[in-house]
Amino acid sequence: MATAQDILNKQIGIEKVLGSWMEDYERRLKASSTPEKTKDLDSLTKDFEAFKKSVMDILRLLQDQVVGLMQQVDELDSQSRRKVLLFSGISEDPNEHLPGVISNIAVAKLGIADFQESSMQQCIRLGAPNSKRPRPILVRLASMSTKATIWSKKKCLKTSSVVVSEFLTRTRQELYSRSRKHFGIRACWTANGAVYVKLPDDSRVKIVSAAQLDELCRKHPAAAPTTTAAAKAPGDKALSKPSKPAPSAAAPVTRSKATVSKDKR
Repeated sequence: MATAQDILNKQIGIEKVLGSWMEDYERRLKASSTPEKTKDLDSLTKDFEAFKKSVMDILRLLQDQVVGLMQQVDELDSQSRRKVLLFSGISEDPNEHLPGVISNIAVAKLGIADFQESSMQQCIRLGAPNSKRPRPILVRLASMSTKATIWSKKKCLKTSSVVVSEFLTRTRQELYSRSRKHFGIRACWTANGAVYVKLPDDSRVKIVSAAQLDELCRKHPAAAPTTTAAAKAPGDKALSKPSKPAPSAAAPVTRSKATVSKDKR
């Protein structure tokens, strides 16, 4: 069964084809005009313009309806994930008991003393096994207050390999990825399933559609990195390359090898 996105893509394709045909017809109509047929052609041109406007209005109306439907479906999907969090970076064990694993993290690392296995409604690994990295764990909490407590304490995991994130819908995950790529990781975040961006003028905007994000990207072009270090993501360590000292008149250059201390940052 075709998805709403498939229908929208098909509709956009039809709109482009019809627009191309109409433009070609207009060119041919103007090229074939003669003084004798000018009056008839003027009437035909007006009729064609009215037809063209009607068709384009209908296509735009259909496009708006499909986009609105997609937004409603996405909102319902997001609401169903309100109590869900993803725990990534936890190594897998064939005999693992995931509710116990998450409970230990909540108590020992997040400091939530009253967290128990009963605080969760669901706890499973997502996706097929992967030998390169452990699969994330989907945790559906029993209440919104429990989720809010974990979310407020997730900074306690900075020194560990565990990362807590929201379980975004596919549409919102794409918006989040695009926002981070354009505006930078530090300028983007999520809250209650919504994507937010801090713009260069320090204003904060909630991203609700691809069209809105496109417009913001046009208004605020991404700044090109000036150095190699600037292009690295936060957390990457750029090692400074020691420069070779220039010969001095007071100190003659010798052929012995100088020992260069390495930056241990």
